[in-house]
Amino acid sequence: MSIRKIKDSSSNLDKALNRLEECFKNERTDDFLIDAAIHRFETVIRLTWKLLYRSLSYEGIIPESPRKNLKIAYSINWIDNELIWLKIIGLNEQIIHAYIEDKIAPDLFKQIKTVIPEITRLSQLIKDKLEAYEETTKRQHAV
Repeated sequence: MSIRKIKDSSSNLDKALNRLEECFKNERTDDFLIDAAIHRFETVIRLTWKLLYRSLSYEGIIPESPRKNLKIAYSINWIDNELIWLKIIGLNEQIIHAYIEDKIAPDLFKQIKTVIPEITRLSQLIKDKLEAYEETTKRQHAV
């Protein structure tokens, strides 16, 4: 896996996180905004899995399923709070029910807001690692 692909995934995740956070800056919370936030959360989750997959691959770790990748990320201290990530997985699994049962969507909307900082933290950690890799590569080429 190349650093370029990881950077692309990181950039895409940042854009998606920004779009998701826009949903929570709004004072109104109608059905349209709730649906938009849920859809954007789905995108954030997919991009998070992709970034995690590519980053673990670059580290020489053979990535597996999203749930197993989270366990690996926890074991190598990329994530601190395994419970929040299990909550994130649970929220992702509830999305289909939010479209079927209208009563679930507003609660899902509120819960999504609480997990955004943890996804952002993982994204930043990976960005910091990328910078360190690039700095190491520059130094090695300079020698």
